[in-house]
Amino acid sequence: MLRITCLLVLVIGAMAAMDESLLSTEARDQMYRYHRTCVDRTRVDEEKVRKTADGEFPDDDDLKCFFKCTMIESGAMNEQSGDLSFEPVKNLYPENLQNNLRNTFNTCKDQNDDVSDLCEKAFGMFKCFYRTNSENYIVF
Repeated sequence: MLRITCLLVLVIGAMAAMDESLLSTEARDQMYRYHRTCVDRTRVDEEKVRKTADGEFPDDDDLKCFFKCTMIESGAMNEQSGDLSFEPVKNLYPENLQNNLRNTFNTCKDQNDDVSDLCEKAFGMFKCFYRTNSENYIVF
């Protein structure tokens, strides 16, 4: 079963510069399920989620915890330890982008590894990903 974030990325529904057609139907469906689950769980304003595709990351607790939820649901973040891993989500992306996305993920992981609050950590991952690799930032 495919599991995603994040980051990465992380957040379904809207896509930034990455062409959604590059993702398989299965990957898009999986991302949409993460999105719906996490919107329902956090009650985040979906407009705030969409605006992250334009680089707008407001200091909003619901948005931060939405990102945490998507990372946990996808397997990119361990709910107990907060450990981060790209492996559970790599297969959501086309093979030709996986190395690029893995490198971005690891760069952002290094910048956020010591953050203890998991909502803040996930938020930091998404912000970093956008700053570092906006052309491949996906918001689901």
